[in-house]
Amino acid sequence: MHKTIKKAIAGISALAMTAAMSATTIPAFASEYEAIDAQEYVNSSVKNQL
Repeated sequence: MHKTIKKAIAGISALAMTAAMSATTIPAFASEYEAIDAQEYVNSSVKNQL
């Protein structure tokens, strides 16, 4: 019984950590992708003007 409770707590903790990491990393990747996309747009605009 004691081992089952420990396993359940460990599983819940792992899920909570995964959810917390996902919540912080997904927006970071999204903003990084937008910054790269914006920079590529600026680079292409500059090349088209030359």
